[in-house]
Amino acid sequence: MQSGAIGLFDEKYGDTVRVVAAGTFSKELCGGTHVDNTGQIGTFKITAESSAAAGVRRIEAITGMKVLDQLNRQESLISNIASAVKAKPDLLAEKIQTMAEDNKALKKELEGLRKLSMSDAADDLLSDAKEINGVRFVCRKFEDGTIKELRSLSDDIKAKHQNVVMVFAALAGEKVTFLVSVTDD
Repeated sequence: MQSGAIGLFDEKYGDTVRVVAAGTFSKELCGGTHVDNTGQIGTFKITAESSAAAGVRRIEAITGMKVLDQLNRQESLISNIASAVKAKPDLLAEKIQTMAEDNKALKKELEGLRKLSMSDAADDLLSDAKEINGVRFVCRKFEDGTIKELRSLSDDIKAKHQNVVMVFAALAGEKVTFLVSVTDD
C-alpha cells in the first residue's frame, strides 16, 4: 500500500498480498486469480463498473473464452431480433427506430378513433339512459378505456345536454377506473 497500490476492502487479503500493476494507470492489491503478466489474460471485456470509493472505480470483466461465449450469445440474439423484425443485422437500429415511430403514429391514430367512437356513443348512451325525476342517468362499462377517454366522453355529453348524471367504468387489464360526472345544471 505504501507503493500506491489500491486495496478493495470488501476483498479478503492474507498476510502476504501480491501487487498487480497494469501499466502505469492501475496498481492494486490482488487477492484473486494470478497471472504472470496482463498478456496472459487475453481478450478482456468489461461487464460492469461501479464506484468503489471517492475517485476510485471498480470494474468487473470477463476474459478469454468467456468473452467469445458472450459475443456468440449476443450475435445469436441480434440475429433472432433481426429475423423477427425482418431486417438485416446492420440495419437493425434503423428498423427499430422506424418501428417505434410507426407505433407512436398508430397509437395516436387509435386514440383519435377511440375518441371519435366514444363521441358517437354519447347519443346512444343518452337514448339508453334511465330517467329518474327528470334527470337522465347513464351508467356504462368500457373495455380497455382510459380515464382520458372517459373525461372526453363526459365533457362531450355535458357540452350538449342538461340534466344528466354519468357513471363510467373503464377496464384495463386488472385495473378499473371510475368516472362520475354531472352536468352543470
